[in-house]
Amino acid sequence: PIEGVMFACADKVILLILGQQWLGAVPIFRFLMPAAFMGTFNVAFGWAYTSLGRTDRHFYAGIVTSAINVLIFIISVRWGAIGVAAAYGLSQPIILLPSLIYCYNQTPLRLTELLITLSKPGIASMGAAAVVIGINQLLPNEMSLVSSLFIDFVSYALLYIGIWMILPNGRNTLLEILQITKTLKRKSSKN
Repeated sequence: PIEGVMFACADKVILLILGQQWLGAVPIFRFLMPAAFMGTFNVAFGWAYTSLGRTDRHFYAGIVTSAINVLIFIISVRWGAIGVAAAYGLSQPIILLPSLIYCYNQTPLRLTELLITLSKPGIASMGAAAVVIGINQLLPNEMSLVSSLFIDFVSYALLYIGIWMILPNGRNTLLEILQITKTLKRKSSKN
């Protein structure tokens, strides 16, 4: 969700944190968001490789993806920073699927189960971001930057939760996550 809201509000976040002179970085920031979004799922690789005792495969996969990324940078550098950001950001979702297939190959893990699990937060993040972007395009922005950003964050959070609720079995999954969070908080407060 953090990547989604940052994508939707990139111009406001950069303006608030870095100032007017950095607004030219908004396209670079937005082009890098797909890579950041996919990066949140990369933890699944480490868990799978380590728990299955296949860190050798993790090493080899890292070499291949690093080589692909270097090639992407070499090819895209002719288009400057925006070209490199676009090439890298848009290539990472494409690289993710073969990487997952390789990771899960000849293991008891099922790629479909992972994709189903990740689909809810992915759909909710992208859907909420799209609606916030749409709202910002349609409505004139005559309020202060901080107020506007606060409204965007609250709208995004409500949309994110709302989309979760309407997805198949989303409500139950969301309630399970909340229950796990409460249990973990109780256990941490006892320690």
